[in-house]
Amino acid sequence: MRPGCLLLVALVTLSPALSAGSGHSVTDAPATIRHHQMWVEATVNGLGPYAFVVDTGAEVSILDEPVAEALGLRTGGRFQVGGAGEGLMNATEAFDVRVGFGGFVSRGVDLQVMNLRLLQSGVDEEDRFEGVIGLDVLRGYVLDMDYPARRLRLHLERPALEPRAEWAKVWNGSYLRVDASIQVKGLDPLAGRFAIDTGAAFGVIVSRPFAARTGLEIQARRYPKRDVGRGVGGDLRHRATRMERLTLGGFAVEQVRLAVPGDQSGVLAEQNFDGLIGGEVWERFRLLIDLAEPALALVEARPRGQAP
Repeated sequence: MRPGCLLLVALVTLSPALSAGSGHSVTDAPATIRHHQMWVEATVNGLGPYAFVVDTGAEVSILDEPVAEALGLRTGGRFQVGGAGEGLMNATEAFDVRVGFGGFVSRGVDLQVMNLRLLQSGVDEEDRFEGVIGLDVLRGYVLDMDYPARRLRLHLERPALEPRAEWAKVWNGSYLRVDASIQVKGLDPLAGRFAIDTGAAFGVIVSRPFAARTGLEIQARRYPKRDVGRGVGGDLRHRATRMERLTLGGFAVEQVRLAVPGDQSGVLAEQNFDGLIGGEVWERFRLLIDLAEPALALVEARPRGQAP
């Protein structure tokens, strides 16, 4: 869960730009929205259920260490992993594990096993997640995170779109990234390629190199330092404000929270990383990502009773 941050949604209905039943669905699972993240009940090798966060910022799925021990999973290796924040966490690996939700069961994948409670200190027991569903489980499908309807779907092909809704290119590398622009008071619009990170709760967190390159680092000296969450690398305390506008996929989202870090190490210090867009933005939409031929589509939610 590289840039994984732990930080209310109005009553909405789905815009008719997409048909919920189209696209040859593999599964249609109920979900909950907590801390701006999508949670589902999932099984591990047929046992459970356990609370999992759906995290498009995680290349590899993760399981809480106490759960892995209770299930007697075969594990091996000891290594350290990093992410948002400047620290590292100890981890091991569980082999050939099958993760299931809503009737879907993944092929066998190798999960990272770590003590997720370290990321959730101070969180009530009933409000903790026990695993992370990453891209290793989701690849090959069209991921359909319907935040307004509280549903998680996987499709074998892209659902039909009306002409007004389009698929935007997703850049596939170390992270799934999408072109977007942020508008901050006092600066011209700043274009970048930002990670699609549904595991992060905060709105937008830019990287330190992006902030330095665009002049945002100087502008951010006026912003107060705030706690913006907790990542694999520790607590995240960055200069933060509300941007005027975030533009992506044909939509303009106003008054999104923006954090500008000063990290010298970790993912937020990487030169090839402009930043991430988190759940505070994505929960306003039905988010679809084609993970076979990388592309993204957004369907905007509308207040209940509002005409399309």
